[in-house]
Amino acid sequence: MPRQIPKLAPCLPVARHGAPRQPPTPWRYRLALVGLLLLPAGCAWVGLPAPAMPGSGNQGMEELLRDRVWLDQSPRAAPGTFRAFLSDGTLVMASCGEPYRLAPWRWVSGARIVWEEDGRNVDAEVVVVSKDTLGLVITLADGSTETRNYKAAQSPVVCPDLPR
Repeated sequence: MPRQIPKLAPCLPVARHGAPRQPPTPWRYRLALVGLLLLPAGCAWVGLPAPAMPGSGNQGMEELLRDRVWLDQSPRAAPGTFRAFLSDGTLVMASCGEPYRLAPWRWVSGARIVWEEDGRNVDAEVVVVSKDTLGLVITLADGSTETRNYKAAQSPVVCPDLPR
């Protein structure tokens, strides 16, 4: 007696008109794959900085980050707040209303950096860095995180007038 092969049609999802849906054809998979591969190129084409992917290391990021003055764009930042990650391992921090602070900083691993502030280490992850933009996710003392956005300073920059 010949062996019967079970019908697969009942296992396939059914379209609204009652006919079984056909599985996607290989060209659709290829088209989706090509679209996913071209997505990063599209971001570069429109001028968006490429995000730092977890595990991607700091390839090229250190050169973009260091020896540049970064103005804090976060709404909660004091006017004129900036950071400058110098190549000698010194972080210069200041704002228009506070004196400057010098602190040691270094790369820890991948896209993570650490600096010392008030006797404790502050961890941060570089999530976006380009010639003009820096994005950091800073881990606060209580374990929560805070996102800070910076733009590269273009001289001349002058502190705004502060109310007295």
